[in-house]
Amino acid sequence: MRLSFEKKNLILNNKKISSFDETIEDAISFEKSIVVLLNRDEYNKNDVMRSRNVVSVDFDGSFLWRIPALKSDMPNSSYVSVTKEGRNAKLVKFDGTFTVVDPGTGEVLLTPLESMKGRRLW
Repeated sequence: MRLSFEKKNLILNNKKISSFDETIEDAISFEKSIVVLLNRDEYNKNDVMRSRNVVSVDFDGSFLWRIPALKSDMPNSSYVSVTKEGRNAKLVKFDGTFTVVDPGTGEVLLTPLESMKGRRLW
């Protein structure tokens, strides 16, 4: 399977499978889905969607989920990277905290607030 992206288009095996309103910053494939990081700078700085800039689609490009708004979210604390952590997706925020989600369902397994436990804040 060959995954790539060009501006706002997600491409799988040389075929465009999905388009987004924002530019794609990164995309990682998992067993049953693709997690997509969208450009945070294309949202208004006070828009709550700025902190929800991660979505997932299936291999046909059908929308599966968007990262939910979390109680600890601040509008300017958007996600800046996505990596694999075992079978899950680790979404790192601008402030250094992270969220761990099930890439197929979007279920939040670890919140940014929980990711700070035992870590220095400075």
